[in-house]
Amino acid sequence: MFEQLKAYNPSEKGRELIALLFPLSHLEREKNIVEYWNHYPQEKQAVLDGFHFIIQEIMESRQAGIKSDVINLPESLLEMILNQMVAEKNYFTYKDSNQFFDTVFKTKPAVFKDNELIIKITQKHFKLETEKKSTSKPSLPYSDEIDTKLKSICNVAGKAYSELTRIQRSINNSQKFIDSYKSGKSDISIFEVKLAKETFLESKKIYNDNSSIIAKGMQHIYEIYQNYSDQIVVKKSYIKYLAKLLGSREARNPPENYILALATGDFDFNVPDFEPTDLQLQHGKTRYSLQKEYSLILQKDINRLEARYRKRKLTIMLKNDVAKTKIIQELQDILKLDPMDIKTYIFLAKLFADYSNSFSDHKKRGIFREQALRYCETAFSKIDDYLDLQAIKQMKDRDIARSGFVKTISSIRIPLIKKT
Repeated sequence: MFEQLKAYNPSEKGRELIALLFPLSHLEREKNIVEYWNHYPQEKQAVLDGFHFIIQEIMESRQAGIKSDVINLPESLLEMILNQMVAEKNYFTYKDSNQFFDTVFKTKPAVFKDNELIIKITQKHFKLETEKKSTSKPSLPYSDEIDTKLKSICNVAGKAYSELTRIQRSINNSQKFIDSYKSGKSDISIFEVKLAKETFLESKKIYNDNSSIIAKGMQHIYEIYQNYSDQIVVKKSYIKYLAKLLGSREARNPPENYILALATGDFDFNVPDFEPTDLQLQHGKTRYSLQKEYSLILQKDINRLEARYRKRKLTIMLKNDVAKTKIIQELQDILKLDPMDIKTYIFLAKLFADYSNSFSDHKKRGIFREQALRYCETAFSKIDDYLDLQAIKQMKDRDIARSGFVKTISSIRIPLIKKT
């Protein structure tokens, strides 16, 4: 039986440790995480993140048919890890340690060499976890005050987005004019070019100012979403806000059709009526089940948009020469959040292909190239799904977009095949 862990963001130190563990075999990973703990006993959070990474890798290896690797860490280290989980209330996005380990225990063959040892340690900490929960401050109920704050922030962002989409046309027209002059058109005067440049700079400033307004409000919207994600109106507003944020990030290169479609229009603060019809009642639908179905649909959009937001930050990290292993680990987490985005597979394929060239060992180099080829293969299989998400329906437009993806994937795949 194969299980997958929920997406989890490790700490900065944890990412550094994961980068060290990433290229190693399982036994070397266990040896290195113990050594790391011995040398840096103060870096408990990093060890916790490394522990999650090792579990995740074994669970994924089970899906690939690898059954021999099992976790056999010292009991003292496992005890420290559980202490850290409780102290920081860090259960890798799960409700508590029991829920996390229940998911891990479902994987067959077992991930741990001794499940009973893990159970014994978790039971020892269960009382502590319960005490911490009972003394924690409960979140306030969703109130009119919070609702007013939500709508106020969203309305400000809505006006800012309308303004930057309006000014976008001015930016594009000015840029086209300047590009035409650079291409050698003789009927454009120096004065006209100067005016176009001034218009471009002025428009770009207005665009960036409004984009900043949206970015500043994101922190407050995210905080509301974190505390009240069970509220339909909050989920709907968070989706629209995220889409407007992503849609405001590029002045010259338009975002995906999918993002623009979600970003367009005003915020809708109305909650649908979930009262089931007679036909729905006959099929066993209830008010609760209809609301749950609708909420799951909203969650898909949230996952897709959050994945794109996180991926955009990664491209900036890559430009700043952050280690490829860190980027790869984050992208693999993003895939769990949104397994349908072809661009993530292409991104990973390119990173694995590039990273393979850093190894002098033929075996390690081959492993990374094989992984890159697998991502290429998966990317090929998801082209049409991606085009459907972008609502590209005209055959001519689909063919053009498909051809672009095939060309990009082939540029990664063909050199890998030639080297194997």
